Amino acid sequence: MSPELNKAISERRKLGYNENQIKQELVEAGYDDESIGLVLSQFGEGTHQAVPLPGVLVLINNALDFVKSRYDLALVLAAPLVLLSLMNYLMDAEIISGGALLLVGVLGLLSLVAYFYLTLAVLYTISHHEDREIIFKEALDWSKRNIFKYAWLAFLSALVVWGGFILLIIPGVIFSIYLYLSQYVLTIEGKTGFAAITRSQQLISGAWWSLFSRLVGVAFLFVLFFVVLGVIFTLATGSLAESAISLFLIDVILQLFTALVTVCSFHIGTQIYHNRVIQVQTKEPLKPKYVLYGGMVIAGLLFIFGLIGAVIMYGDDIEKWANEATINAEIEQSRESAKQRAEELRDQKTTPE
Repeated sequence: MSPELNKAISERRKLGYNENQIKQELVEAGYDDESIGLVLSQFGEGTHQAVPLPGVLVLINNALDFVKSRYDLALVLAAPLVLLSLMNYLMDAEIISGGALLLVGVLGLLSLVAYFYLTLAVLYTISHHEDREIIFKEALDWSKRNIFKYAWLAFLSALVVWGGFILLIIPGVIFSIYLYLSQYVLTIEGKTGFAAITRSQQLISGAWWSLFSRLVGVAFLFVLFFVVLGVIFTLATGSLAESAISLFLIDVILQLFTALVTVCSFHIGTQIYHNRVIQVQTKEPLKPKYVLYGGMVIAGLLFIFGLIGAVIMYGDDIEKWANEATINAEIEQSRESAKQRAEELRDQKTTPE
């Protein structure tokens, strides 16, 4: 039995590859089916050892390697965002005005819808890229058929998290991690609503802290990346006049980087999903937790309705408070300007000619 083959399969198991993905890669590498099947038998159901989730750097490096090969997905995702930036530029530069503003508003709304539609198609493509090559038309068709299922899942997930945050914040953090894989459950397994949410919790149970630490690490590196990027942009464009065209070009670059980060995030989630599917193997039928998550949804709705009611009841007081805060800020700014001007005049008088 080849130790190299054994090692290759072990490494792919640690990365979260399923059996079909491992077979496909090893066949392409030149191994025969008999040798692959013999070694895979040692990793059969119930005999494999639990492997931890990939580390933060491994997750990011794998995602960056994928982006290099499929940068077209980032371009597709950035297209509607760039269109929004273009419309903002046309309005800021006063190139369009009057009746054309209505057209711009309609195009802006369509761009947001297109972005949501394309985001789901890109998510589907990335979720299945390890199983087979996805033609983007197939992803678009899938997105069109499932866009309302995805929107419903996103709505339920948001309400569950909101309901958790009402209970002293910590439950909201807990639920947000348990629901992390729900969108991948939808795109890969086809489960929707509470079934997708329950399946996500099932996959993450036993690895909550591991997933939490990795998501925090990934988020920290992404934030650090954008901070460094912002500093570079500030230094590089500091000498440029803040014209509409320069702001537009900077915004386009930022939108492209945002799309790249989104693609990386989807790939990271896919890696985590495949790793947990291997670790969580159960033959028991999945029973959606309607009571638990339904209760959180009701709590989230009550919070939203309560917030709306408070705004309606105390709207005048809130507006009054906001106006007073604005006036006080303007007064304070005027005082600071007057103080600074007085210091400048005093310095001019004390400076010898």
